[in-house]
Amino acid sequence: MKRLLVIIASMAIVFGDTPAGQWKLSGLRVDYFDIARAETNVYASDIYGAGIVIPLSNIPAGVLFNTTINGPFTNDILGAAGINLNVNLYPDGTGAIGEGSYYPDVDIGTLPNGDPDCITTGKIFPITDQFTWTESDSDVPFPDVNILGLPSANAAAGDVGEGIGVNGSSVFDNWPANPVNIPVPSVLDAIVTGFDADGNPVVIPSAGAACAGGLADAYFGGDIATCAATCMADPAACGGAGLLPGEWGGMYKIGSFPSQMGQDLDTKFLLEWNAIDGWESESGLGDDLTLDEDGDGTDFDRIFGIPYVTSTTVDQANPLCDISGGALTGEGAGLAYPVAGDIVAELGGSAAVEQLIYGSCMAGVVDGAYDNCIGQVYDGVYAQCEEAGGPVPAVTGLCYEASQGDDFAGACTAYGAETAVSMVCSQLGFSDEICGDAGALGVAGVEQYCDSLDGEYGNNTCADLAIDQCSVLTDGEFALNLCGLLAADLTTSETCTEWVDSFYDYDENDNIVGESFFDANAASVLGVTCTEFAGGLSAGFAAGDPTTLATIDGLFESATGMSCSAYGASYESMCVTGVSGVNTFYVMDPTLEAWGLFLTYNSASVQQYLGAGLSMEEVMAYYPELFVNDSGRDFDPSCYYTGETCGGRLVMNFAPTCVPEVEAHQIVAEFVDLEALECEATGDVAGGFDDIACSWNENSAVDSCDCDDDNNNGALDPEEICFGDGYWDTEYEGPAGDGVVNVVDVVKLVTHITDPLAQLGGVLFCQGDMNGDGFINVVDVVNVVGIIVGNARVGGATEATIEYTKDAINITSNGYVGGVDMLVEFANDSFSFELSDHYVADWTVSGNTARIVMIGDENSLEEILTVTEGEIVSISNALVANSSNEITDVTVMYDNAQPLSYIIKDAYPNPFNPVTNITVELNTTADISVQVYNLTGQLVDVIAQGNFSPNTYNWTWNAENLASGVYFIATQIGNDINNQKVMLIK
Repeated sequence: MKRLLVIIASMAIVFGDTPAGQWKLSGLRVDYFDIARAETNVYASDIYGAGIVIPLSNIPAGVLFNTTINGPFTNDILGAAGINLNVNLYPDGTGAIGEGSYYPDVDIGTLPNGDPDCITTGKIFPITDQFTWTESDSDVPFPDVNILGLPSANAAAGDVGEGIGVNGSSVFDNWPANPVNIPVPSVLDAIVTGFDADGNPVVIPSAGAACAGGLADAYFGGDIATCAATCMADPAACGGAGLLPGEWGGMYKIGSFPSQMGQDLDTKFLLEWNAIDGWESESGLGDDLTLDEDGDGTDFDRIFGIPYVTSTTVDQANPLCDISGGALTGEGAGLAYPVAGDIVAELGGSAAVEQLIYGSCMAGVVDGAYDNCIGQVYDGVYAQCEEAGGPVPAVTGLCYEASQGDDFAGACTAYGAETAVSMVCSQLGFSDEICGDAGALGVAGVEQYCDSLDGEYGNNTCADLAIDQCSVLTDGEFALNLCGLLAADLTTSETCTEWVDSFYDYDENDNIVGESFFDANAASVLGVTCTEFAGGLSAGFAAGDPTTLATIDGLFESATGMSCSAYGASYESMCVTGVSGVNTFYVMDPTLEAWGLFLTYNSASVQQYLGAGLSMEEVMAYYPELFVNDSGRDFDPSCYYTGETCGGRLVMNFAPTCVPEVEAHQIVAEFVDLEALECEATGDVAGGFDDIACSWNENSAVDSCDCDDDNNNGALDPEEICFGDGYWDTEYEGPAGDGVVNVVDVVKLVTHITDPLAQLGGVLFCQGDMNGDGFINVVDVVNVVGIIVGNARVGGATEATIEYTKDAINITSNGYVGGVDMLVEFANDSFSFELSDHYVADWTVSGNTARIVMIGDENSLEEILTVTEGEIVSISNALVANSSNEITDVTVMYDNAQPLSYIIKDAYPNPFNPVTNITVELNTTADISVQVYNLTGQLVDVIAQGNFSPNTYNWTWNAENLASGVYFIATQIGNDINNQKVMLIK
């Protein structure tokens, strides 16, 4: 599969005004657009195994459901991440990703059964690649929009550039040099990229969707099939119906201009390309383009793994950050888990969050006013009990205080002593039964007092002595003693808690059913009962009364130290500590206002009953307890077996989810040329960016490599890094070279020449380009060998002859020959040979042709090879070097001394504009054909055709009517065919 998480491309050494040369990536921005190609539901389930499953989102087919912007990345950021990309663009239209390139990518992991685990992960790995490239015929501006019609991420949009195309890469997209509009991918009916200012979806219909949407009725008599087929074959005939609004293709410009990545570094080469998965780009179709690898019945195989849910972390240490209705202090305060989603963004931004928090704060104060009032009275009574020293002293004090008041005196005068004492008893929270006894006891105490006044007992009543019972009860000393006696007799509570709790109203089953004592006693502090106080706040809040609002704000401030206004304004900065991806979280929903905006046990239960078919009215009637706000704590499943009332915020889990997708992308990349690397041509090309050997440890319990450490149980050796693990380590993967020039460097240079997938680039390239001509060939290799052997070779050859028979190849010269690079053609595909002793040699085989590169040491090359099977037919494209330079006077001879029956000389000049010359030396009469073909194999010109006698023939080919690019001159003499590659640059 074409790999694209941070897709990067680079190019560079400038060839005129073309991008041919060697380039190093220096800045990058990559925008990815993920479009669902099948409807996908995203769910979360509870962590308790209770079977609660809720939809987090639904992703319809064709919807742009995710946009990922990577960058802008500066040169320093790329280097710190270990990303190093070098691309060589050669004048002949070929290109390569150079060795030493490290490339970021994403991948979907697999489960033990082979299914995708739906977790998209990224890593950086070494990469090499080869491709072809082309240029456009004219200047065009960088596009203002990407391929989906969204605004371009390129700051150079509108600037004049030139088109550049890439084809045949195994890593990157294909894209054309002349950008074009292409159809909506066949797997999609339409693409929805967002919403317009009026809230309407922005839809890019496919040809079929456009036809079904009315185009067929307008132009094809309602025949949708004919309409779709016509529009696909000729979009212009349908006014472009079914085409993507932006163009597929690449653009570049070369020069020296400021980086748009936010760095102080001039850009030499700016590249942009736009692409989308499909057969045009050959991206998103899987590792094997011919297989349906994901089994969905389409060619498209790209999967986007949603590994986690973006969630907001709220400061748990600050209880004010818990907006669910939890306790402000103590056990249960704070949110222990993140909240699903970017709650600031999802609630409408900072201003909306401020208003929500302010409104919730004010409403919370109002909703809690009654309970808070009752709580304050409770706390006051409890504190009085504690201060008095216990329930009995507390009752004594309250009784005495009541007896000295005007209210008691008036009641006593109006209703009598017994009733007045009973009334005080009731005010102290005792039951009617107890208070009836208290009245009788009080009067008995008064009478006993009157009877004792004459020193005798049983002969006088207060009436006999004309003493008013009320005056006795209000006497301070008597009242205190009487209250003490009554308190000791009536009070059964042993602790203050027991005593204060006894003031609640209880039913026959000892269940609390009221708080009338606390409610009534609030009037002594507030002037009104708790019921009246809460009702007044509620009415004033609903009416927006300024005085009431100020009161509510002040009540919250007195409890927390900040007003609701300040709370709302500072919530985001005070409480939101970050937004990140997690798999375990709370779910917040503004529609769950009755449950503190959170998914709780109660709110989920209501939803389950609604799902079972009950109406909301029925649920409220049958299960009123579920409408209690239970968001002030986390759910504890132990309630199922303890019998406690269940409730609390539910903690949910998200399992990674696979989304079949089509990916579109825009890449904006900046490059510098080799001059910016400031490296020297040392020949030291081995050791830098090399992969450290990684061997699999079969005894490992984890999927990892065991590098040079047999005792770490499969873990990575901390002293070294396994490549394949996706990590980059500067200690072991340096920018280039290992500080030593030896045969390993020679082998690398030779491999660069022979293997298109082992090209050097960047620092490695400029260190290997010994003569600075922008190419690495045998001339550079022999220069490196000279460094190794101490430049002991003398007498460099100025001319050389390659002599061959059908069985062997040798070189004769007038001095030292240090290297040779040649194409050897054999009679058929079945051949083999043995190379002579040499310093370093390498070869590659294609059909019946072998490319051979051989490098000598201090001894000049003479014997090259001996054929062990097959026959040599011809030798071409020979490049021979002495100890430092190319030998330009090279003759190819057959049969050791006899001239060949013909000699075909290399076209000159090459590259050319627009004329080049072809020379053939013919030593025998023969049929000759000289024809020119383009890269696609089309015949574009015939230079010569016929039977020719022995002579030297010079032909001139004028390509003024052809476009710049690579062409092949095919010269056939008898049955022999020789192909030369030439480059036309206009």
